[in-house]
Amino acid sequence: MIVNLQSRDAIGYFGDVAARHWWDEYRWNLQEGPFDDDQYVFRQNLGSISGAWDDTVRAIVQGEVEKLPRYALIFLSAHAFELNENSDENDSVGSIWVDGVVDTVMEEINQRGSQGNLYLIGPHRYEVIGHEIEGSGMVWSILSEQGNRVWN
Repeated sequence: MIVNLQSRDAIGYFGDVAARHWWDEYRWNLQEGPFDDDQYVFRQNLGSISGAWDDTVRAIVQGEVEKLPRYALIFLSAHAFELNENSDENDSVGSIWVDGVVDTVMEEINQRGSQGNLYLIGPHRYEVIGHEIEGSGMVWSILSEQGNRVWN
């Protein structure tokens, strides 16, 4: 599923963020926000940006889950039933629970998206790159002596 998000070009919603694809933008939204409330234009509720991201990714996940073969859905549903404290395990054997599978996949995506360093794509990436890139040898020592940097 993450590969699917990585295959989509970034939409550039976050301005200064150097996102390469939807996955970067989704991760930025999870980690840095906007964590916004509903947006209103002329008293019309447009919803929240965070909610829109979640709804969009959920729709993509749902579309992919619905394409799975029946046997895969049965096994994934059994796993989702097992993870859900409110389900009755006797009712779960052999049944398909698409919403439960989607919820389980979304939890995994959100957990993975909430990890990792996003500073290299953030608005202050030029300050961070110097701390991330290190080197040694003749070229690095010459650049260091001249006070030059290898990043912008």
